[in-house]
Amino acid sequence: MILVTITFINKIRSQRVLFVSIPSLSHFNGLLSIGRALADYHRDVSITFAVFDNFASLTREKLPSSKLILLGSLSSNEHRPIFSVRNGETPLQFMARISMHGFLAIYEQMHDGLVNANIVDNYDLLIINMFAFAAQDLAHDLGIPFVIYSLTSVEGVFNLPSWIPRGFDSHTQGDLQKSLLARLNNYLVEPLRIIFYLGPHMVELDRLRRNNNRTRQGIHPLLGNPVERWQGHPIFIAYPMALDFRRSYTPNYHFLGFTLDEQDTNRVSNESCEIEAWVNETQAVDEFVMVVALGSISVITENTWLAIIDSLRFLPNMRMLLGVRDENCRNFVLKVASKFDRHRLMIQPWIPQRRILSNPNVRIFLCHGGLYSIGEAVYAHKPLIILPGFGDQRANAARMRSWNVAVVLERHSMTAAVLAQAARYLVENDRFAAITECLKRLHYFSEREGGGTRRAAQLIEGWVRYVPIIPDYLNRIDHPQYDSLDKMCSQNMTNNLCLILNNMTNEEHYRDSALNSSTTKNLTDACAMFNENLTLQLMPEKCDEMRQELIHENGPIGLLFASKSFMQLVTNPIVGIITDRIGYTILMLLGFGVMFISILMFAFADTYWLLFTSRAIQGIGSSFSTISGASMLSKRFPDDMKRGKMIAHATSGVALGVA
Repeated sequence: MILVTITFINKIRSQRVLFVSIPSLSHFNGLLSIGRALADYHRDVSITFAVFDNFASLTREKLPSSKLILLGSLSSNEHRPIFSVRNGETPLQFMARISMHGFLAIYEQMHDGLVNANIVDNYDLLIINMFAFAAQDLAHDLGIPFVIYSLTSVEGVFNLPSWIPRGFDSHTQGDLQKSLLARLNNYLVEPLRIIFYLGPHMVELDRLRRNNNRTRQGIHPLLGNPVERWQGHPIFIAYPMALDFRRSYTPNYHFLGFTLDEQDTNRVSNESCEIEAWVNETQAVDEFVMVVALGSISVITENTWLAIIDSLRFLPNMRMLLGVRDENCRNFVLKVASKFDRHRLMIQPWIPQRRILSNPNVRIFLCHGGLYSIGEAVYAHKPLIILPGFGDQRANAARMRSWNVAVVLERHSMTAAVLAQAARYLVENDRFAAITECLKRLHYFSEREGGGTRRAAQLIEGWVRYVPIIPDYLNRIDHPQYDSLDKMCSQNMTNNLCLILNNMTNEEHYRDSALNSSTTKNLTDACAMFNENLTLQLMPEKCDEMRQELIHENGPIGLLFASKSFMQLVTNPIVGIITDRIGYTILMLLGFGVMFISILMFAFADTYWLLFTSRAIQGIGSSFSTISGASMLSKRFPDDMKRGKMIAHATSGVALGVA
């Protein structure tokens, strides 16, 4: 029998939601974006953020209606590590050396702050960052419903198929599917590396749990199978690169795509007006602006800054907008930039990236490969030059490179000539237009299949209000052309954009590289391969239409579920009469046959009506087997007491779905 499980959140006393994040800007921004969407579309939900002191002002500025739980200060050096990658260090090694140490260092402080806030009595649903271990443990032990917010698709899943990247290297899905050795390494060797590097941190986490009287949960999901506290709880995956893999996960995983703050685009300040005025100061038709933003915590060397600024010498029609948050770095950059006039180069401590990237004069975004920055480029439809550093940045860069919308450079070996040539390559007219079309399709795919912050807000409100979590099978059937990111960006497009420029030290090396080849195939031809079935422009009314489609799917899903029960209700009296006349043997065999046919139809159905028909046929088969089975028990056990017990057991089995 086919079982369809629908997960419900337990009855909620009131609509009070608590968001708990770690003190990391990229992780915090995602939760804050969801919180703002929830406050905007569902004003009757009370929102609270548990934050450390350094994020309190940002929360009050962006979401003044929210309440705050202050978890204390992070002034000590152990909470402020230097985010610099050592030579030859892999993302997994970096995570073990820096990231996990910081996550565990805040465990007791977060635990005590949440205990003092009396979260059991004051909050009905918790949205918890994947690395906020103390909040997860408290919610589990105190029986508070919670949702995990994850920026990686491997959190909580160990036995993934070998073709799904784990995010700790630059392998993409396409790379793994082409190489058997790479798949074996990803499936067998990579988990052992994870255990080796992160095992000591998990031992420390277990010690912290015991010291704080928390339930010992065993192995953390980073090292093995999902822990008990995650079972039955929804998990938000705010990782758009994993939308292709969503069918390999259990239904409690909800893939959101990019979780960008929609209100950031409309944010206006004196600084943003000044920056916009500078961007609009074009003096020639072919002039363009390259926006440079390399994150707030990455360590950028002086040589890298020199190469970035000196690239202006190779492209007279390029202007550069630099965002440098660190004061020491900004002073150095200002000193170096003095040889260029203000029209060519502008340096700011903060840039409203989404607003500026949407300006038509901006043609390239140079970033570090962070998920938020990539999302802003995709939504603004701007080609990327990526200088990956730590964490998931290399995996993100590899994925964007595989979609042929970015050039990836090594920040430590990059020269000004190499950067200038990469920029020239991206802004070439036909190529720029083709990349823009690809980015529009990625934008559309993320909105349709993920839904971003709005979908997260709708799910949260639904769980608070008892609404079941509905699968999205119908959407995939109705819109098969948007079912895969690789369908949106053809694998046959040019590989020249897939080149990582390693160890290029001068312009002559670059002239000899494949990136400068005159035989490069135009991206426009490749984009035309999938342009036939997709002419949608990303207008606001279309986005609203997509969301309404998702909402209206609930009706057909309900009819699909009800068709079995209705057909069984209609068929039961008829089958009872037939059983009384011819006996139960033939009908029981017929029931098994009908059920088998129904299962096959359900497995291979690719339209809604086939699904509906197979579900209805299942009701008929269930009627045959249930009525004939009850008749068999009545005949085999004439004694009333024994017959009653056996029918009770059989009925219980049917109710549980095992018979």
